[in-house]
Amino acid sequence: MALLEKGQAQAASRFLRRALEQDPALISSPPGLRSILGVRWQPVATKIADELKRFPTADSYFTYGVFRLWSGEREEAVNSLRMADLLAGGDALALKLVGEDVSRSFLRAKESLSARRCHAALADIAAALSEKPSPEIRGAYAALLLACGYNESAGHEFRALLRPDPTAPISGVPPIPDTQSPWWALDAIMGSLNTVEPSLALIIGNALAGQSENAGNIANELFESKKLTRDEYDAMSAWIAHCASLGPHPKAAEYAHVLGPPPAYERVATMLRQKDFDGAARMLSRLRTAEGETPDLYIYTAALMLAREKDGEAAQALGLWVSALGDEAQLAPSLASLVGDDAVAAAESRLSGKLAARPEDFEARYALVVLGMQLSRDYVREHLDNLAVMLGNDKPAVAKLLARMPAISENPPETNAESAEDLLRLGDAAFANGSFELANKRYLQAGQRNENLGGLTAALLRGAFAIGDYPAAAKYALKLLDNAKITGVEKARTFSSGTLDAYRLKKDFDTHLGALSTWCDEHAVSPEPWLLCGLLLIEAGKPANAIPYLSGYQKIAFPPRADASFFLAHAQREAR
Repeated sequence: MALLEKGQAQAASRFLRRALEQDPALISSPPGLRSILGVRWQPVATKIADELKRFPTADSYFTYGVFRLWSGEREEAVNSLRMADLLAGGDALALKLVGEDVSRSFLRAKESLSARRCHAALADIAAALSEKPSPEIRGAYAALLLACGYNESAGHEFRALLRPDPTAPISGVPPIPDTQSPWWALDAIMGSLNTVEPSLALIIGNALAGQSENAGNIANELFESKKLTRDEYDAMSAWIAHCASLGPHPKAAEYAHVLGPPPAYERVATMLRQKDFDGAARMLSRLRTAEGETPDLYIYTAALMLAREKDGEAAQALGLWVSALGDEAQLAPSLASLVGDDAVAAAESRLSGKLAARPEDFEARYALVVLGMQLSRDYVREHLDNLAVMLGNDKPAVAKLLARMPAISENPPETNAESAEDLLRLGDAAFANGSFELANKRYLQAGQRNENLGGLTAALLRGAFAIGDYPAAAKYALKLLDNAKITGVEKARTFSSGTLDAYRLKKDFDTHLGALSTWCDEHAVSPEPWLLCGLLLIEAGKPANAIPYLSGYQKIAFPPRADASFFLAHAQREAR
C-alpha cells in the first residue's frame, strides 16, 4: 500500500502478486480501496496512471488493473489486466483476476483472430484443445482449419463432432446444429464456405440453407473420392434428408448468400456507405477466404469497425494495414471515402475524447494518427511522436507513418489544375477536410492566376484566419467591407464573410476564433484584427462577446473606419 501511495506501480506489482497468491480471499473478496484510502484515493489513482503513461509495462498494467479492480471499476480493470497478460506473453494471475474461465491459449487465439492472424491463431487453438478439450474449442479449431485451407484436417474434426466416438456404430440421425450452439462455430464456418475443394462445411451450409440437392451432390463427390467412408456418407445423407424435412434454417438466406461468388471490395464500400454493416461484415469474411490477408482487407475492416464505433478493433486493423503497405504506398483509400465524412468526423471527435480521458490509450491514439494523416491535421506530429515512444519507433506500423510525416506536413501535394476556379474548388475541399495549410496555399495560387475571381477574397480571409495569419485575414475582411455596395447600416445587418459556414467542424472554428481573440489581447497596437474578431463573433451569433473587440478597435484605430460604429451599435442591440 505504501508503494501504491507513492505511485510506484512497477515496484508494487511484485508485492501485489505475492499477496494475491498467498491470500485467495483477495481475489474472491477484493478490498474496497475507495473506503480504505478515503480522500487519498484520487491522488493515488493519478500517480499510478501517470506512471503507467511513462512506463507502459506489464507490471504497470497489472498494478493499475488491480487498483481499479479493488476500487470497484471492473471494466477498466479487465482491460488493463488483459494488457498485462498480452505484454507479459502470458500472465495466469492477471487472467484469474479477469475471471476468464478458458485456457490462455484460447484467449491468445481470440486475440490473433481479432487481428486477422488466422495461422497464428491456429497454433494457439490447437494448444488450447490439448489443454482443455471441449466441443466448443474443437468446433472453433475445425472452422479455423477450414478458413486456413486445411480441408482434410477440418473434415476430420467435423467428423469427430458429428460422431464423437469414431468406433461407435451410427444410430439414428445426427442432430441439426443450432446457431446458438457455440461448439459448431457456425459463423466462422459460414465465413469459409467458398473454399475451392468440396468439404463437409459446404454440405452443412447447403443443407441448412435448404439446398438439399447441392448438399447431396457434394456428399456424393466426397464419397466417390474416398474422403467419406460408407458409414459417414450414410450418416450425412440421413442428416441432409432430415434438414430437408424441416425446411430451411432461420438463417438460410445468410448462408445461401455466402455460397455465391466472392464479392468485390467496391460492393463492400457501397454497403458501408449505406450503413449495411452486417452485410459488409459477411462480404469481408468471404473476401478473406477468397483472397487471404491483404491490405485492402485491413483498411475495409478498419472502416467497418470505426463505423461500428469499435475503435480498438479498428486500430488493430489500421496497424496491420500500414504494416502491409509498401514503403512508397499512399495511405489510400481514405476512410472518409469508405464510410463518409460524417462518420469520420464522429470517429475523430470520439477518439479525441477517449485520449483526453485516457492518454495511455495507444489504440485510440493510433487510429487518430492515421485519420489525421489522411486529413492533414495539425495534431498528427504530437500524437505520432507519443505513439513512437509508447510502441517503439522501430515497429513497422509506426515506422512507416513516421517516414510519411515530413512529406505530409512540409510538402503538400501539388496539383495540375490550370484554372483559378479549379484551385479555388480544391482549396474549399481541403478546408472542409480540415487541411487548412493546404487550403490556404490553393487560395493563394488561385489569386496569383486571377485576382478578380469571384469568392476569392472571402476564401483568402478564411484561409489566413485558419492558419493564424491575422493581419492578412483582417486585410481581406476590410476588402470585403470596401467591396460591399451597401450602406454601413445594411452592412452591419447583412455582412457575412462565410467563414463559419466553410468549417465542417464548428469546434475547429471555435478553436481558431479563440486563438484570434488571444492574439488581439496580446497585440493591442494592431487594430484591424480586433475589428475582424468582432465581425467573426457577430457571425458566430455572439454579439455580446463582439462588443469588447469592436469598441477596442474604435479606441486603438486612428482613424477608425466609419462603418465600424454601425457594427458596434448592431452588436449592442443584438446583445440586449
